[in-house]
Amino acid sequence: MPVLTARKNQQNSGLAASILSSIETFAQSVAGIAPTAAPVMTIAIVYSMAGNGAWLTYLIAMLIMLATGFCINVFASRLASSGSLYTYVTQGSGKLAGFITGWSLLGTYVASIACCPIQFSIFVNALLQDFGQTTVSPFFIVALCLIATSIIACLNIKLSAELMLWIEITSIAIILVLCACVIVHGGFALDIQQLSLKGVSGQGIFMGLVMAIFASIGFESSASLGVEANQPTKKIPQAIVNSVLITGVFFIFTSYVIVQGFEEMPGKLAYCPTPVTTLANHIGFNWLGKLVNLGAAFTFFACALAGTNAAARILFTMSRDGFCHSIFSRIHHKNRTPMTAIIITTTIACGASSLLMFGKQSLMDIVGYLGSIATYCCLVAYVIVSISASLYLKKINQLRVMHIVVSLFASLAMVGAFIGTLCPIPPAPYCWLPLFCLTYFVIGLFYYGRKKTHMAEGATNIDYSIETY
Repeated sequence: MPVLTARKNQQNSGLAASILSSIETFAQSVAGIAPTAAPVMTIAIVYSMAGNGAWLTYLIAMLIMLATGFCINVFASRLASSGSLYTYVTQGSGKLAGFITGWSLLGTYVASIACCPIQFSIFVNALLQDFGQTTVSPFFIVALCLIATSIIACLNIKLSAELMLWIEITSIAIILVLCACVIVHGGFALDIQQLSLKGVSGQGIFMGLVMAIFASIGFESSASLGVEANQPTKKIPQAIVNSVLITGVFFIFTSYVIVQGFEEMPGKLAYCPTPVTTLANHIGFNWLGKLVNLGAAFTFFACALAGTNAAARILFTMSRDGFCHSIFSRIHHKNRTPMTAIIITTTIACGASSLLMFGKQSLMDIVGYLGSIATYCCLVAYVIVSISASLYLKKINQLRVMHIVVSLFASLAMVGAFIGTLCPIPPAPYCWLPLFCLTYFVIGLFYYGRKKTHMAEGATNIDYSIETY
């Protein structure tokens, strides 16, 4: 089938071309999601809202993300670029929409890169406490984490992908082993209260849905590997869909098992900051709780690495298109990675997290602030790419009713998720975070206007050509 590709050859882009296998491309998307975060941190929040409907909440979130992934794959199956959704939307809706999407993703990834090392430090110190050791300053752990991610990201994208793959496989396996122990401990009995949705309300499901969607953002990050992935118009769509499906099923299963496990401890799950570790201790597997903390720590390290890879490649592409300073388009001559973009991205993230920690905020509060900012920015990108998918298909005369329906469902679901974060109005400072994000976008639009006046009309560094797959 003839498809329009935006593959940059190695000579033009400088990035290492076609070196990542299917599983390595898939690892980028999975690491971007950080699936272990849902059972170890967010399940308690989802349960506090949705109750026995927590598993259903994650199921609905998975369907929404699949619809969004379908819209992204409209582009990913036809276009291959390191620019990810920025390039996709530019082709579907023009430069302004593309820039806003790229700006949104940069906000998402930088906030995530700043957030994940803090979560990493929380679990590292939890491990030290488990073994009776003195905790270490979060500043030191955050800096060490970001230095390590920068070095790995600069060295080799294949090394990054393989490391993320093994981290995620190991951390997921630990959680699944714990779930198996909980099931055996409970005697393999079905949880009728959950399956019958006892005490569950539609409002609770909707409120919990916001957090369940937050647990899944980042699945699109493999789209930034359009140059480096082998057979990108085939492997990247597979990575996007499979990452949503596999992590979605993982979320549904683990939420069901954790809620069932806490039935012997009535009322505790909704207020438990460490549900998986608490559950492991309750069934007498304290050592497994320590392994969970270890797996959680490294899954956040992998998530920071995935965000660094994606953000740097979007900056690299936007720089080559004239929207960012040319310094971001520099490639390491030997490793063929966007080294300058990587270093600057992690430096900004480190500055953001350090500034918040200097403000004497609790680490969990900082995670909440940065996570909310990442979610708001990502929702904007998802809405735009969902709408742009139909516009792009119309442009190439391939639009069908199904595409319109899925685009509307995905975009409206994301808008609904945004509204859900504001109704009821959250307490300060969370009520101010949407205004912070709005300011961020206003700055972006001002910057776009300034840059556009210095760019030749229609200038681009992306070579579009017809290829057959």
